[in-house]
Amino acid sequence: MDLQTILQLNALNQSFYRKVASSFSETRQHPWSGWEIAWKTVANTLHTQKTVTVLDLGCGNGRFAVFCCNHLQPDQKLVYWGVDQDQQLLDLARETIAGCDRRHQLELQRRNIVEDLLQKTPNFSPQAIDVSVAFGLFHHLPSYELRLKALTTLARSLAPTGLLVISFWQFTRNLALMKRQLQPQQLGIDPSQLESNDFFLTWEREASATRYCHLVNREEQDSLITDTGLQLIDRFSADGRSGQDNDYVILQPK
Repeated sequence: MDLQTILQLNALNQSFYRKVASSFSETRQHPWSGWEIAWKTVANTLHTQKTVTVLDLGCGNGRFAVFCCNHLQPDQKLVYWGVDQDQQLLDLARETIAGCDRRHQLELQRRNIVEDLLQKTPNFSPQAIDVSVAFGLFHHLPSYELRLKALTTLARSLAPTGLLVISFWQFTRNLALMKRQLQPQQLGIDPSQLESNDFFLTWEREASATRYCHLVNREEQDSLITDTGLQLIDRFSADGRSGQDNDYVILQPK
């Protein structure tokens, strides 16, 4: 995939969230069931720490920050960095985290994640991180190279005992959603520059909009894990009515 196409796909997704941030956020008001499953591993690993640092890449409306605040032990302090590239979602995130206990340190930052990943040595955190998460993000990263770089960058941010929790949206399991896909030519995108399992899916709430989504299937998940040299701690599927909307992996440095 060439640079022009990467930037074109990123611009398409930026436009998507500008159009539908409000209605998108309305569908993201509650914790995903996969978070509860993953947190069992997090809690077991970090139960002795007094301060827990969390990096939430692609934080959206900030609901994972609230989830963390509600799941830490009473004597633990949360230091949280939420990063997203949509200003409307970050504004909603500020409202979301306003009700959290003031003993926690919660910060939000607007970053163009794709453009940052195109830099030589991207960095999304100011210090070593205990838990780095990316939920609903990897399907929006154009090209295997950028998805690998995102995973490598998150891994590099981890403390020695840190954990990396990633969800991969398995949207092809939703037949109704797949009926609403568009072809790249309809969007002025050169199909020869796309990778296998690249799709363009519409949104039909509040406003009509189209987003670029890549299916990170099990085979690609395994390749990403192998290429980063991380240790797989756990993997499972969860979320949605079927309990199969997302594949999760929990990783740790070897």
